[in-house]
Amino acid sequence: MTRAFSYVGTVSYGMYLWHWLAYEVIASTGVRVHLPIPGLLAWALGTALVAIATLPLAIVSWHIVEKPAIRWARGRRLPQPPVVAAAA
Repeated sequence: MTRAFSYVGTVSYGMYLWHWLAYEVIASTGVRVHLPIPGLLAWALGTALVAIATLPLAIVSWHIVEKPAIRWARGRRLPQPPVVAAAA
């Protein structure tokens, strides 16, 4: 279970980036579910559905965009500033 939560933590930035798109796509379908449950529970269920829809997008984004970019950035060397010796 810890490994699953760790993986969700790894892709959580992608979930943050993609959640609004998932929400808009779901909202644009016009599908409305009216359940006989209190408002807060309905909100929690809707939030869970958006999270479930967002997770695959975040996983794909992590493997195709973020992971290669991190690997590329680690391989680069930043230019070092010249060392200036002070005269004593």
